[in-house]
Amino acid sequence: MLIKAEAIGVNFIDTYFRAGLYQQPLPFVVDSEVCGTVAGIGGRTDRVRVGDRVATSDAVGPVPPVDPQRLNAAVSVYLPRRMRTHFNRTYDEFAWRSSELFDAILSGDVSVTTGTKYSLSDAADAHRDLEARKTHGSTVLIP
Repeated sequence: MLIKAEAIGVNFIDTYFRAGLYQQPLPFVVDSEVCGTVAGIGGRTDRVRVGDRVATSDAVGPVPPVDPQRLNAAVSVYLPRRMRTHFNRTYDEFAWRSSELFDAILSGDVSVTTGTKYSLSDAADAHRDLEARKTHGSTVLIP
């Protein structure tokens, strides 16, 4: 799915990815929290449509292949990777729940707080401030 980003979250773990502490196969997308509008859909889906407003903290693509038997050696490690779409049976249910959430945000019944906002062109500054621990709460990049 292609999302036209309206806001992008910056997470401290992204600094670890950039520094190489956690190796990721390339190409790799940092700042995996995003909200915006669905601009395109590839593959098969009946849960979202072009033009839908969406938010996700899982915009990094599919999980790389792993042998589940390797996890048996670890303690308390499991594979479930649920996404919000797993809790919606149909597109209509997804649209209804999303609409309810966005209506509650717009009416002020639900407040969304952010720590610091940066323009997308200042993404490098956002990462530097994050590394220097100058930010608190959610850090958002605005395209």
